Amino acid sequence: MKRALFVLMAMVMLSGCIFGERYYRQSKPNETLLNATQAIAIQLPNDGEWIIYRDSTIVQKESIRKPHLYAPSHPQAIDFLSEITITQYLSNSSISIEFSDIAIDSSEFVPRLDKKISDAMEVALQKPPSEWQIKNDKETGVLYTKRWVDYIHGMKCAAVAFSRSVGGEWLPGGVTKNYQTFCSYYDLEGNKRDLHILSHYFYHPGSAATFEENGQEKKVRMTQEMVENEYKFTMSQLYDSLEVKTFNTQMMKEQGLLYDRKYEIPVW
Repeated sequence: MKRALFVLMAMVMLSGCIFGERYYRQSKPNETLLNATQAIAIQLPNDGEWIIYRDSTIVQKESIRKPHLYAPSHPQAIDFLSEITITQYLSNSSISIEFSDIAIDSSEFVPRLDKKISDAMEVALQKPPSEWQIKNDKETGVLYTKRWVDYIHGMKCAAVAFSRSVGGEWLPGGVTKNYQTFCSYYDLEGNKRDLHILSHYFYHPGSAATFEENGQEKKVRMTQEMVENEYKFTMSQLYDSLEVKTFNTQMMKEQGLLYDRKYEIPVW
């Protein structure tokens, strides 16, 4: 199990090499994190040990992505990202969350800021997968995919979950379940912005929770359902605390894009 956690941590750290060198540090109980532009704020729960990756750096990258309702949709341009990435060991498994705030420099994109598309989002997300998606899922080992609508900080967001079997000789039965949430909003200057929240948990049949009873330390073997429920509760705490400080409430309301709905823990 230690080997599995070590490999996962290495993968998370290596993923940062795409944008340059990362650093990490331990968090404090109930700590509030801000991204580099101080537009996005989240508060960590008071329990658990969180490792914070690069929460004070602005990075940039080039991207060419086809417009899509539930995925990032940017032209060939420089996208400015200001992100927060945090990692926690969850019941001897791993949970990783990344918040990225992206400025969009073209009015043709961010379909979620189109009132008609926003109203039809529930139906659009239930469309069957394309042949390309089916082939890609098979090639990448995706076991299943679910899509739905989330409400976060007044925004109507597109969400998707998919899982992969990790397996292997040294990690039989391992599963990684990935969650992605895509929200869009107008900032105080009237610019279009995308907020991406990418997270995942890792489960292994050997996962266990440790607790103390009558002065003795005991362990309980965790099922994937138990780990997933713990993960979802943690994510709901983060989402409930999330604040977009540059959120243009008046403009969102005028455009019919402000929603008085609370975040609900998904069943998937």
